[in-house]
Amino acid sequence: MYSGEAAEAYSQLGIEGTTYEIAYWAVEEFVRAHCGGHWLDFGCGTGRSTRFLRLSGANRVTGVDISHAMIAQAKREPLDGVSYAHIADEGALGPARFDAVACISVLMEIATFDGLVETLSRIRTALAPHAPGIFTVASEFAYDAVYKTYRRVPNAQPLGAGDTATCFIKTAGGLIEVTDTFWPKAHYEDAFEEAGWTSLTSFDPKPHDAAGFVDEREKPPFTVFTAKA
Repeated sequence: MYSGEAAEAYSQLGIEGTTYEIAYWAVEEFVRAHCGGHWLDFGCGTGRSTRFLRLSGANRVTGVDISHAMIAQAKREPLDGVSYAHIADEGALGPARFDAVACISVLMEIATFDGLVETLSRIRTALAPHAPGIFTVASEFAYDAVYKTYRRVPNAQPLGAGDTATCFIKTAGGLIEVTDTFWPKAHYEDAFEEAGWTSLTSFDPKPHDAAGFVDEREKPPFTVFTAKA
C-alpha cells in the first residue's frame, strides 16, 4: 500500500515529455472517439489520468483506487466534473454505473492470473452493457529496455509469466521504486476472455517523434488493449 510520502512523489510525475505520454496519446484518441458520458478511471493513483480523461472530452470522470493516500493526494487538485472514491467505498463500482473505462498502467501491478481475471470482471460489471474500455500495460519489450522516464532492473534469467521486476521511475522529486509483474500479451488476452470482455484488440504505440526518447521507438514501452464490456 502506498504511503503519503509515496503519493506525494507520484503527484510530481507528469505526462507531457515523459515515456508515459506515448500511452496517453492512444488514450486521448480513444476518449475522443467515445467522448461524453461518465467514465471510470480504474487505478487512478494521484489523479493525473483522471484529470487527463476529463480534459480529453469525458463529461464526467470518477477515479477509483485501492490507496487512501493516493485518493487524498488526488483530491488536492480538484477539477470540475472529476470525483474520487476508494475502491471499497459503497457504490464505488456499482453495477452498470459507467459508460466507459480507462485503466492506465495498472494491470501489471496484479500478482496472479486469477487476480487479473477477477479485476477485469469487476471492472466489466461496473460498466453499461457493451461499454468501451481502454487498458494500457507494460509491453513485453519493456522489461529489458531503458526509457526516458523509467528503467527496470535486468533479471538474471528471462522472465516468465507471473515473475516480478523492479522498476525505477524518474520524478521531479527523485526516483520511485515499484515492483511490476510480467505478463505476456497472451496471458492478458486470456484474462480478458475469461472475464467476459469482447471485441478485444491490441497494439503497441510508438512515439510520434523519436527526439528525446531512448529505446521507446525500437522497443515500444506499452501494449494498449481496447475491448467492450
